[in-house]
Amino acid sequence: MSCSKNTVISHESSKTIPTADQVEGLRRAVHYILSAERVSQKARQLNLTQDQKTQLRERTSTEAGAAEAALVKLYAEVWLPKADQGGVAIEKIAAGGRPLQATLNQKKQAAIHERIEELITTVQPRVFATLHPNKIVELFALGTASGQTPGRSVPEIVEGFFSFPNFTRLANSTVVRKSVARGVKEKFFGYVAGAAPGLETDGKYQVATKNVRFGTEIAEDEIDLDGGFVMVPETIPQPSPAPVSGIPGSPAQTPTPGAGPAGGGFQEPTSTPPPGGTPAPSQPSTVQFSFDVDRNKLYAAWQALANLADLCGKLTVSVKGDAPQNVDKSKLENGVYEPLREADLIE
Repeated sequence: MSCSKNTVISHESSKTIPTADQVEGLRRAVHYILSAERVSQKARQLNLTQDQKTQLRERTSTEAGAAEAALVKLYAEVWLPKADQGGVAIEKIAAGGRPLQATLNQKKQAAIHERIEELITTVQPRVFATLHPNKIVELFALGTASGQTPGRSVPEIVEGFFSFPNFTRLANSTVVRKSVARGVKEKFFGYVAGAAPGLETDGKYQVATKNVRFGTEIAEDEIDLDGGFVMVPETIPQPSPAPVSGIPGSPAQTPTPGAGPAGGGFQEPTSTPPPGGTPAPSQPSTVQFSFDVDRNKLYAAWQALANLADLCGKLTVSVKGDAPQNVDKSKLENGVYEPLREADLIE
């Protein structure tokens, strides 16, 4: 039984191995059940008496119980890949002398999945439902030293845990989401939604400081397993210090030599009025421009527009496209309008 990242076994090459001594009993019981079903379908044709029908039902019920009992004991061992001296070996996990508690589910069927989960999470713990954030730092070599990487995308982290046999085996990808949320709160790394930002020459990521979650509580459902990014604390950009000149309560400026009221001493510095006595123009509060782009230039302009959104808080986007011929309505609906509706950008 191959398992993916959505199941209890984290590696796709993991196998649940059937026990040989249960196979024959299971085969015999299933064979009888199938035969009994065929006979029941021809009861009138075979002139079965009421007693014979009753005996057939009782025997079928008995064999069905035997089949479920065999299924319960059929899978009692799991083979997991593990790193071994530069290669890959098989680690065999068996219940041994400790009986598994899970047997039948509410429908009286063999609880095979529940038994395997009990085996590898409780009896012989090899798959885990929790992950310390420091494991992410260690396994993915996060850091600023030589040979380390300052940040990783969350999809890379998820893929790594479900690809490499020497990594901690996880019950499912939700474990990564919980670990990232904890790592942000405990300051192991910062988190930003969206694609991986660029890295500046000063070692800081090109992202607005206000968009980085670090040292704060963050809900698990805010961690995007398909597009988030984590970065070590040293690479988180710091906010620029606010200017203090001209603010009430700021330190007084140093007096400069000059002619005082009595023809000597010091006088307080004064700002030079602008020419003509008019006040200095204020900084613009509205930024507006337009340009023509193709697909490649649109990608090139994206970072500049994102920076402008950080400066203004939000942007008003107006888009006009002139096609050389009629636009395919199906492609327009599925490729343009529908994604924008899903993002709550248009009605």
